[in-house]
Amino acid sequence: MNHDHFRLRFPILSGIILVCVAVRWLAASDAIRREDLFTNSDAGVQIHVREARADTHRACDPILLVHGARVPGVASFDLSVPGGSLAADLADKGFCAYVMDVRGYGKSTRPPEMQEPPENHAPLVCSVETVRDIDAAIELIRRRTGTNRVSLFG
Repeated sequence: MNHDHFRLRFPILSGIILVCVAVRWLAASDAIRREDLFTNSDAGVQIHVREARADTHRACDPILLVHGARVPGVASFDLSVPGGSLAADLADKGFCAYVMDVRGYGKSTRPPEMQEPPENHAPLVCSVETVRDIDAAIELIRRRTGTNRVSLFG
């Protein structure tokens, strides 16, 4: 085998493959429509919810993707890299996928105590507040889709 021939062809072949993957991913992601929404949870607390849908004129089964600690919703479920969006994958399969940020994460309202050193406070967002934020997101989804049932994933 001529190694010089391989060494010259490999970067070209790699570039062609990369372009094909990128074009395929961009074509698929163009079919998914995203809209950033906000809804009120507790007084003065806005919750960010991203909607990802393949067809905004067709009924669909809604699913709410809820992030864990440390990483907000979009970074967990809707990265704009090939293969990095569970929300887009679900929307491509006919779901209305919604990605939320619990208060204190992403684009949702941040408690003012987050401006201070963490050792000054107990955990700022507890399960009780998180449940209220999820409930607010579900109510937004129910209004948008006209359905009473929303699946949860988190």
